[in-house]
Amino acid sequence: MSSRDVPRQIAPRAADANIDPSNSERRCLQERLLYVDGLNYLTSYFFPLHMPWWEVPQKILQRVASFVQAARNGGWTLVVFLDASHPTTTEAQNKWRNRRAKEVAKQFKNVPLGTTLMLGEAFRRSGVEVRYSYVADNDDTLAYWAHQNGASVLSSDKDFFRYTGADFKVYKDFSHQRAKAGRSLDLLEGIPNPKKSCLQRPVLMSPPPETRDKDPSFVCLKASPQPHYIRGVTSALVRRLGVNQHLTVRPLRQALYARLGMTADVLEEFPEWDTAEGGSVVWVQESVSPNPALDHLLDRPKEAVATLFPKLQTIPSTFNRHEWNNHVFACHALVYELCSAFGDQSFLTLLLSAAGTWAAGQGGHGSVGQGGHGSAGQGGRRQGGGGQGGRR
Repeated sequence: MSSRDVPRQIAPRAADANIDPSNSERRCLQERLLYVDGLNYLTSYFFPLHMPWWEVPQKILQRVASFVQAARNGGWTLVVFLDASHPTTTEAQNKWRNRRAKEVAKQFKNVPLGTTLMLGEAFRRSGVEVRYSYVADNDDTLAYWAHQNGASVLSSDKDFFRYTGADFKVYKDFSHQRAKAGRSLDLLEGIPNPKKSCLQRPVLMSPPPETRDKDPSFVCLKASPQPHYIRGVTSALVRRLGVNQHLTVRPLRQALYARLGMTADVLEEFPEWDTAEGGSVVWVQESVSPNPALDHLLDRPKEAVATLFPKLQTIPSTFNRHEWNNHVFACHALVYELCSAFGDQSFLTLLLSAAGTWAAGQGGHGSVGQGGHGSAGQGGRRQGGGGQGGRR
């Protein structure tokens, strides 16, 4: 495992007789480490639910900067852990699928696409180390490295009290005001009270859980012997538009597969609304081959949006301005995450740049039908070469 795959080690703590406890204590005194469960505070602090999605990138940037400054004023060195992996257990997978299906059926989506990427980039802009866990569960990964490195944990998740042999303090909440004026982060210590449904487990594991400093989703996909790309919905309008926009951008995703050097077909899977027999949510699976046809658009994100979604500026008469602008944001985010997955383009920077055009609610009501939303009608699923008509 290379050094870039693990958080910076400050004070190793393990069941190893060769570890010098006195040296470990001296290292801890030199630096106060706080390992943050970033997504745990996503909607409770870093951005409020129900705000216009075009305002979310700037809000996250501001809230992160304030949080980091307050932590530094208090003498804390932060490392933020984010979960980049798809649920691994059957129970977690079923829960995830049920939630995504409900978003399609009930026509709602509270958290905009790409917030994990936004949060990670915002912390990096503030000079904070960010680690994506992608092999083990994020809680297990954070707990392991906090124990090893002598860090405290900031998370309201009671699961952090289930680890046997753990040697870290858990803070469940925080507050701060006037960080720039010197106010430091006020931390509220958690009370050991693990959820009854959580089984205890040892904090140490072998091999150590790996992390990456950039969202490794597509890297992991490339390394998989049987690549499986599964996603939910982009906005609340999937049912009414009659198509999941993940299908609309399939040709661009196929180009990314090709650029990554992938040769195997990828099994793509998304929820869609089936109008037959009163309507229901179905999970559609299709096998997709890498195809470089749209490779040039990976380096031209704005052109990619205009190509794949050419009629976003006109609001269909069946939608109000707020829900359509959120949908437009989701279409941009969907394209930008693909364009920023390979190379040096910043997902957050691309969104902030586009926000100036759309935050004010550009666009008027027009006669755009369901097929006018990009190149998406039901035929959007068959775009691009490869596989069984393209997948996802």
